[in-house]
Amino acid sequence: MTTKNVTVVVPDKTVTVDGKTLVIDPWDFKDSAIWAIQWDATTKTGDIEPAPVDGKIPNGDHEQLTESNYDAKVAAYVTAWDTAKAAEDTAIAAAKKAMDEQLAAQKALRAEAAKLGKIPIQNGLADLNTDYKDYH
Repeated sequence: MTTKNVTVVVPDKTVTVDGKTLVIDPWDFKDSAIWAIQWDATTKTGDIEPAPVDGKIPNGDHEQLTESNYDAKVAAYVTAWDTAKAAEDTAIAAAKKAMDEQLAAQKALRAEAAKLGKIPIQNGLADLNTDYKDYH
């Protein structure tokens, strides 16, 4: 296991791992008594900030975490973040592939139109700086 810097903000349903914040949906944690969790990978320490009750922090202070608490108190959030990150990466790759396919189709249509003498083409794209009066 590689520990990472982690921040969890329970009311926002966000988990930040090494500076990358993701909203976790669905939020499957039973942590309504927690406001936030911070974990420092370098020191292998952290804390849990309790959620306020009637504007006051119950028990008066944060729960301190040590390396022995990581698996029980932090790791599940990192696992949820890993799952959300993989889903985000898959969605981004699919969107990029769709955009690349659309651009390729547009270039093919432009090339076909250029063969027919309908529009000027430069570097595989329509030359929008050309006076079109000669092409109508």
